[in-house]
Amino acid sequence: MSVQPHEPSVASLAHGCGERPALTRKSLALGLPSLLFWIVLIGWSLPNESLNQQHLILIAGFGAIFSLFALKYAADFLPERLRPNPAEMTFVFALLLAGIPAAVLGRMTLESAIANHFLESVEGGRRGIVPDLWAPNPHLGLVLKLNPPDARCPYVELPPDDEGQARRPALEPPPAKESRKRIEASAEQGRVALEATRAAAQNFDRSREVTDTLKEAEEAQDLILAAQKEAVAAGEKLEPRRAAYLAWAAETLAKAAERGPNCVTNADAVRGFRKGKEAVPWAVWLTPLGYWFLAMLAFLFIQLFGLTALREAWIEQERLPFPMAKLAEGVLRPEPAKPWGDSGQESFPRAAIGAAFFVGLLFAVRGMLSISETTGAPVPPTNALLDLDLTGLDLIHGVTMRLQLLPFALLMMMFFPLDLLFTVIAAFLVAEFGVPFVLDLLGITDRIGVRGLILRSGGMLGVTVFTLIFQRSELKRLVSGLWSRASGSSSSAPLSARELSAGFVLALGGFGALTLYGERHTGHSIISQGLMLLYVLLLIMIYNLPLMRMRGVGGFSYFEFNHILHVGGWFNWHWWKQVHTVPLAQGSQIVAPDLPLNYISLYQMESFGAYGQAVGPGMQFLDAYALAEATRARARDIFKGLALGVLLALLIVMPLYLIAAYHIGYDNTPSAGSWNSMYLTSDKASRYYTKLNPGIFTYNSIWWVVAGAGLMGACMYLRREYSRFPIEPLGLLIAGCDGGRTILGTDTLWFTFGAAWLLKWVLFRWYGVRFFQEKIMPLAVYGLMGMCLGILLYLFLSAVLLSRGVAF
Repeated sequence: MSVQPHEPSVASLAHGCGERPALTRKSLALGLPSLLFWIVLIGWSLPNESLNQQHLILIAGFGAIFSLFALKYAADFLPERLRPNPAEMTFVFALLLAGIPAAVLGRMTLESAIANHFLESVEGGRRGIVPDLWAPNPHLGLVLKLNPPDARCPYVELPPDDEGQARRPALEPPPAKESRKRIEASAEQGRVALEATRAAAQNFDRSREVTDTLKEAEEAQDLILAAQKEAVAAGEKLEPRRAAYLAWAAETLAKAAERGPNCVTNADAVRGFRKGKEAVPWAVWLTPLGYWFLAMLAFLFIQLFGLTALREAWIEQERLPFPMAKLAEGVLRPEPAKPWGDSGQESFPRAAIGAAFFVGLLFAVRGMLSISETTGAPVPPTNALLDLDLTGLDLIHGVTMRLQLLPFALLMMMFFPLDLLFTVIAAFLVAEFGVPFVLDLLGITDRIGVRGLILRSGGMLGVTVFTLIFQRSELKRLVSGLWSRASGSSSSAPLSARELSAGFVLALGGFGALTLYGERHTGHSIISQGLMLLYVLLLIMIYNLPLMRMRGVGGFSYFEFNHILHVGGWFNWHWWKQVHTVPLAQGSQIVAPDLPLNYISLYQMESFGAYGQAVGPGMQFLDAYALAEATRARARDIFKGLALGVLLALLIVMPLYLIAAYHIGYDNTPSAGSWNSMYLTSDKASRYYTKLNPGIFTYNSIWWVVAGAGLMGACMYLRREYSRFPIEPLGLLIAGCDGGRTILGTDTLWFTFGAAWLLKWVLFRWYGVRFFQEKIMPLAVYGLMGMCLGILLYLFLSAVLLSRGVAF
């Protein structure tokens, strides 16, 4: 392949020598109302509908870019002295880029936490898995039987695991007389608790939730009395081990029954959440609000400080292209065809960019007109100019072949580097069609998942490992800055080395402490909980780092939640040797005695990392720094904008969402709670994944993953050392990624990738890079902005229809 023409990076278009102040009264006056608009939209409107492709597109940065477009258009009507400069607009961009996804993530935490009480067949609260600090919990947390004995009792010996290895040994029981006294005390304790629960229930209407809670308290007391009756009937013949078990069960039930009055209050709060048209019981929600606010804030600040440490390496040294920043820059240019500071260029025809904007808007009109129909037309990014399914021709046995050309994706790919487009389409064709074709010719039916194992799983592992190797000096600053000299940092850096280290350590420590506190109900030692936290943080890092770098090189935000859960599920069962022969209600959290990690804890944390990455702002922080490099905005002000956006979004959206939820009512939101299951304890995707896909993680396939990591590392090294190396390593990873919750995966977009590469290659070869930047990119910018306006109008119309009970 010949060397492609060089495409200037965002930073190469910068002008001026010094940094411009970005945090000003003008930028705050523009940015804060814009952020408040999005927070209100997310906190109030979105309970009417689950996240779909249009929501995810706006969350992934297009919402911030379109807001920039609208503000820039409105500012052009102001006097010159009142117009914001590019640096101030960059601050607004940073504020929205962080605030919009942070608001969605903040809302998700509350809905996910309480959704355990609403989804059918979910018994997480009844099993005691959902702690009170997550959401109002109306359940006592009991799934306990006297026969057969509950495996959670330390006096019960567990059977060997599937491999025949011994598990936790049973404790020696105390004398039967001592156990009998404990049973008598528990019976009195349970009686008092039941009376208090009944008295508390008199203060509320007998709703379904209050009645269920009262029934649980009565069932608990009945079990205590049954244990007491058995102990009295057996008399001196009562065996010590059986007596110890009855005492343990009675004490456990009595302790749970004491929560009855509080659970009744929570039950009435859950009723209001479900029915709507009520005021928010703030006293009940105060603890969950505080917990999730601090947990989300710490999680997002870990990403913010970590990516700030990589800013210099990825933006200033490697000059990653950051297509989303290029798109934002195209919105902000004073004239569409003028680079920054260049007054000699001819202005691009206004009629052309206006036509491009309205053509983009037209792609959504047909979908809006048919929105109430069951077979409505699609809107961006889902509508296609071409959709040709060739699978029926069976050109390659057993391989799906579908040609789709999506205009939204095609316009966005105009901002992708040419070598990236070539790498993606070449790697996809080889992996998806070339390898199966050769194997088909050879008569080999056993095929490995080249895209899934080598390009995706191996690529993610390789990017993580070699990023840690190549950027070790930058990442070292996250801790070493605590004892470094204050003068060691660049004056243009957003934070000093000491500030960066202190912020990262505090955020990481706070998140770890909150996680351990939230998981303390599992009953395991702090050491085992710490091991769980370290393991999951490592898994989250392996999942997040590649996608963060992919965002900088070029690529959409891929909302493929299940990948981290599938990998984590395999490790949970095969590495941590999880016990899956004991039913969940009978203590499946018990694992090998030497490493008593909790399955539920692992799964919840893995889900948290996956969903936090997918809809959180972590993928987008560096886009703001990349735009600041072009507009010469002060990097420290941009950091403040990102931090302020996260802080305000979480602070406002959580209580606002509760107000909306208690006004609308959970029963009136047909999709709410079904999509954002990062805390749903009933989700079995991870637990049963290896049973549904038994060959996905065999020892043989692990070596293919390692081979993919090696391939990625070799390409990253060659790309780093030789500027003319034609393969963009991240293109290999993109070729292996599917869209998940959106259609923006290479499995759908591979033909669009090929069309974009061919179009750019022809334009570069025939007309040159300058023509492409001055004549084609402005059309792409305004076409995308027209589509974004169509997406917003479509979502607004859908929210209005759903609020009126119109299903579609």
